[in-house]
Amino acid sequence: LGDRVLLQAWEAVVESEVAGDRIHLLEAFDPTVDKWTMLEGLARRRGFATEAVVAIGDGLNDVGMVGNAGIGIAMENADPRVVAVSDRRTGPPGTGVGDAIRRLLEDD
Repeated sequence: LGDRVLLQAWEAVVESEVAGDRIHLLEAFDPTVDKWTMLEGLARRRGFATEAVVAIGDGLNDVGMVGNAGIGIAMENADPRVVAVSDRRTGPPGTGVGDAIRRLLEDD
């Protein structure tokens, strides 16, 4: 990311603290590490084709995983970039993952 980006993000956290906000989230991602790399390696070690992998995601760090999986599913509240690479959509947090799994099992 670089010091400049982190400094700007940290300044935003400090600003919101001054404004009285109590909840903060600052995420930083290593561009060389992602969830898909892990899933792809796990599938290979277990003898699965990557086409047999199902991935469900909602955030920017899920784009590669959802886009590369055999079936990529975006949550209802997903970042538009996740939706753009997904094959399917599912419901909101709390019920969406269960609904997606139920549909997958019914389709099988």
